[in-house]
Amino acid sequence: MVDDYELLPHEELENLRKEIERLKKSPFPNSKQNKTLLESMDALSTSINKLIKIFEGAQEDLIKEYSESSPTKILKQISEQNAKIAEGIVALADMVKKGSPKTPGVAPPKAAVPPSFTTPTSTAPPTKPGPKGDLGMPDLDSHDLDLKKKKRKGLFSAFKK
Repeated sequence: MVDDYELLPHEELENLRKEIERLKKSPFPNSKQNKTLLESMDALSTSINKLIKIFEGAQEDLIKEYSESSPTKILKQISEQNAKIAEGIVALADMVKKGSPKTPGVAPPKAAVPPSFTTPTSTAPPTKPGPKGDLGMPDLDSHDLDLKKKKRKGLFSAFKK
């Protein structure tokens, strides 16, 4: 049992302890990685401290605001604001469904055609405008169409032989 481990001199143990402490402080001694790592850790620490200060300020503002007025009053104001927003959204949805609203006295903007400073290359006469009015589909006689519905037997009847 005495032969299971080796005894180290006290001086060597002290050297190992110092080296461990040095590595804890700086894992990459005298290297560029160590410098960039330490700089980024410092920047991260600074950013976190700023963020903590922002949250502390926001917390103080909230505490002050709640102490000055009751939470029910604030919730009522928020509810009223939400109702106004909802009315606006519904109004916009109605306007989109109906198309653009036609307000009296306001004409829609006309597209301005810029003047042409070039000479026309074509000498063809201008064409006449097409017919006006409804140009929808022509009326069809219903007797020309085969409108008989096929009788369906069931869901799986097509697979039976």
